[in-house]
Amino acid sequence: MQLRNISSADYNDLLHLAMEYCKEVGFNTDSVTLNKYVQWILTTKSIVAVSNDKAVGIISYIVYPHHLTNELCGKKIAWFVLKEHRGIGAKLLYKAEQAVKELGAKRFYCATPTKMPKAYTSIETDYVKEL
Repeated sequence: MQLRNISSADYNDLLHLAMEYCKEVGFNTDSVTLNKYVQWILTTKSIVAVSNDKAVGIISYIVYPHHLTNELCGKKIAWFVLKEHRGIGAKLLYKAEQAVKELGAKRFYCATPTKMPKAYTSIETDYVKEL
């Protein structure tokens, strides 16, 4: 398994990852929206896990100044691994943490529906309300 930055050559694999994620979490979407999403993801800082020349997992992140402290922070904006390749997700997370630290970030924020590694402390919980 190789971890590397995304490239436009990953487009079809990223589209497949997005479709699988939507199926898994129950999002009802369409191909136009998914294509726009993949086009946007290609503009972000993202790392893919590659197996047999196919992207099988992704983590995307941003680095920004915290709104209260002005310290640089990293934040996960997308993170998904195909079921048959689960286990590589922790390595993707670690690689993203390293990348934001190299860019000067002091913290890494990560909202996720799954349990986080013990190194993470819960300081807030994200909630969503259908409107």
